[in-house]
Amino acid sequence: MPEYWPVFDPDDPAVMGDDYLDLALFDAPPFPDIFIDAGLAPLEAYIGLSQAEFDEMNEAIPEHMRRPYVPERDGPWFPPEAMLELCAALRAALRDQPELFTAWPNMAEHTTELLEDTERVFNRAVAQQVAFRISVSP
Repeated sequence: MPEYWPVFDPDDPAVMGDDYLDLALFDAPPFPDIFIDAGLAPLEAYIGLSQAEFDEMNEAIPEHMRRPYVPERDGPWFPPEAMLELCAALRAALRDQPELFTAWPNMAEHTTELLEDTERVFNRAVAQQVAFRISVSP
C-alpha cells in the first residue's frame, strides 16, 4: 500500500517534529465521501509532485505521452488550514455518524489517533506559516 505523507514549503523540521504521518487511510473509503459531503475536496486533491518526482514518473511512460512539469498543476502548495478542515470533517463524522467507522475492529480509535497526530502537525504548520502538499510513495 502506498504511503501518503505531507511535504512542507519551506521545509522546516520543527513542523513534523518527532511525529510520523501516513495519511493513506484518509484516501480510502469512507473518507473521501465524508470530505465531499462536508463540501471539501478529498485528500487526493492535495497530492503534488516535486520536479524530480515528476521527471522520474515522466521517464517511466512512453515518450509520446510525456509532457513538461508545470508547478502550478503538478506540484501545487496548499495552506495547512485546508488539512485542519478535513480533520474537522472527520471529527464531526466520528461524532455524528459512528456507523461509518466499523469496517474493521477499532477503526474509530485508529482514525482518532491519526487525527490527533495530523492536527498536532498541521497546527504547527499553521504556526510556522508553511504550505503543504501530499507526496505519495509507490
